[in-house]
Amino acid sequence: MNVLVTGGSGFVGFNFILYLLSKKKNVNVINLSRSPAPLKVVDQRYSFIQGNVLDEKVVCEAIRKAEYIVNFVGVVNDSNSIKNSQNMVETNVLGANSVFEIAHREEVKKIIHISSTAVYGKQIGGKVNEDAPLNPLNFYGASKAGADLLGMSHYRIHKLPIIIARLSSNYGLFQSVDKLIPKFSRFASKGEPLPIYGDGSAHRDWIFATDSCRAISLLLQQGKPGKIYNITGRDDRSILDVAKCILDILDKPEDLISFIDRREYGYNYVLDDTRIRNEFGWEPQIKFREGMELVVPVYAEGLRLSTVSKLYPNVKVEIRA
Repeated sequence: MNVLVTGGSGFVGFNFILYLLSKKKNVNVINLSRSPAPLKVVDQRYSFIQGNVLDEKVVCEAIRKAEYIVNFVGVVNDSNSIKNSQNMVETNVLGANSVFEIAHREEVKKIIHISSTAVYGKQIGGKVNEDAPLNPLNFYGASKAGADLLGMSHYRIHKLPIIIARLSSNYGLFQSVDKLIPKFSRFASKGEPLPIYGDGSAHRDWIFATDSCRAISLLLQQGKPGKIYNITGRDDRSILDVAKCILDILDKPEDLISFIDRREYGYNYVLDDTRIRNEFGWEPQIKFREGMELVVPVYAEGLRLSTVSKLYPNVKVEIRA
C-alpha cells in the first residue's frame, strides 16, 4: 500500500504519517510538503519530497509513486491570512484542485481530502451534519469550502474516488505554538496570564489528533467515494474550560486567567458524526483529560521522544540537529 500524504509536515498530517507507519506494516508513505517534518523519521517505508502542490511537475512525480492520497495541504487561519488572503486561496483552493486534477489523470484508487468544521460557519445551538449548508464566515472557511465543492465536482464529473473528511478542533503533538493549547500551556508554565476574549464561553468539539488519524485511516480503507464524513471527538468544551484544565494539570492558580473585553469572540463548532458511527462503528478513544495530560507538559516543558513513542510505537524518530 503506497500512500501519498500532501502537507504531511503539518500538525495532523505528520501525526497521520506516524500513525500509518506505526499501525500498518505493509505501507510506504510519501510526504509531499514545503518543509521537512518536525522530527526526522528513520524508516525505510518513509520518503520525503519537498515541493509545492501548485507545482504540477512535482505533484505528478509524487502521485505516480502512490495508489492512495490523503490531502492535508492547507494554510491555516491566522493573522497573516486575515490581512492577506491570497496565499490561503492559492494553496487551499488552487492547490487542492491541482491534486484532484492530477489524481484523476493518474487514476489513483482513493483520495481523502481533509476539510474543516469552519465550512459550516456560525451555529445557533445544536449540531450540524454533513448535509448542512456551507456558510463560512472567514477566508479560511471559504477556501476550505471551495476545495470541498471542487472535490465533489471532480467526483460527479470524472468519478474521482474522493472522500471528504471534516474534522472538529484537533489538539495533540506537533501543533503550532501559537494555537490555543500550546500557547496557554507555555504561558501557564511561566506564570504568565492566559488571555481569554469575551467571557470564554465560545466552545469547540475537541478531538485528539491520533483519533482523527484512526478515522482517516478507516475511511482510506473502507470509506465510500463521493461521501462526506464529519469526524469529532464528541467532547464539547468552552475556551474557559480548556484554560482551567491546563492550569489544573500544571498546578497553577486560576487567577492567571485574564478576560479581554470584546463584544463577541469565536463561534461554536459542534459536529454530528452519526454517519461515520453508523457506517463503521467508529468511536473516539482518547478522552479530553487523558489527551491533555499527554500534551500539556510537552508544550510547557519541551517535546519528549518517549511521548512520541508512547503514541506511535514501532516508528523510529529523531530530533533534527
